[in-house]
Amino acid sequence: MGILNVTPDSFSDGGIWWRDGAPEARAAAEYGVQMARDGAAAVDVGPEATSFHRPGIAPVAAAEQIARAIPVIRAMARMAGAPRTISIDTRSSAVAQAALDAGATMINDVSAGLTDSQMLKTAARANCQIILMDGQFETPGVLAPRRANVLKEVCDFLTTRAAAAMDAGVRRENILLDPGIGFGKRSEDSWVLLHELRTLEHLGFPLVLGVSRKRFLMRGSDSPNYGPGSINSHEAPWPDDRNHNEDSLSVRDMLTATTMMLCFNHGVAFHRVHNVAYCADAIRAQGDKLRKQK
Repeated sequence: MGILNVTPDSFSDGGIWWRDGAPEARAAAEYGVQMARDGAAAVDVGPEATSFHRPGIAPVAAAEQIARAIPVIRAMARMAGAPRTISIDTRSSAVAQAALDAGATMINDVSAGLTDSQMLKTAARANCQIILMDGQFETPGVLAPRRANVLKEVCDFLTTRAAAAMDAGVRRENILLDPGIGFGKRSEDSWVLLHELRTLEHLGFPLVLGVSRKRFLMRGSDSPNYGPGSINSHEAPWPDDRNHNEDSLSVRDMLTATTMMLCFNHGVAFHRVHNVAYCADAIRAQGDKLRKQK
């Protein structure tokens, strides 16, 4: 699943498609199609930065999200080679409905339907897939708390939200679950969840995993810019993750792909990634390796 953020402030890639106060819809749509060519089965369009722990990141009104995302989705859906699945990354049912009307076929809600009480009903009426993510404790201006048992908390939350979705009329086969790596979680929490993917898989729903370029991957790095006590420290303010250079992005993409390969065949239906071509090659290589071993 390729990440296509049409925001000025998303971590890592915010502002790439932003010119003169608005997204460049045509260019962003063309990039989405290119991600499909590179191996993305889905492209996730995000009109709101949701890493609320970062300074200055705040909720975006539905009307603004619609203005950002809908021209991109509409253009991409009409292009030759469009992604098989176009997803809208939003917590707003109004934005989700507008995106579905424009050609999207999946909703990705980082609040698992808690921000907007109509979200689950919107997914049910559309009979579309919906990703329910554990975004507990992702609070504006607040760092992640220490979790007593992050695996149990995430499993309980996702189980409850999946049940709520089905109660609202969403078909079971349309539900995907995302443990929310890095959202309201410390680095050690994210590693615990990755280590316990089998437990998450046993919840009985396809998984969506988003580790791409996240700071927890760099924990323990020898790099003075990314080691403990710098941006990995949860006890200190976090600087803007978009201050990357080409070398740091290459390292993060390499670690992203390596982590994906370690999670191979653990019930993950979609990996949300920034660098689709690189990660798709890594997954293909891992699949080939496992097939040869059998």
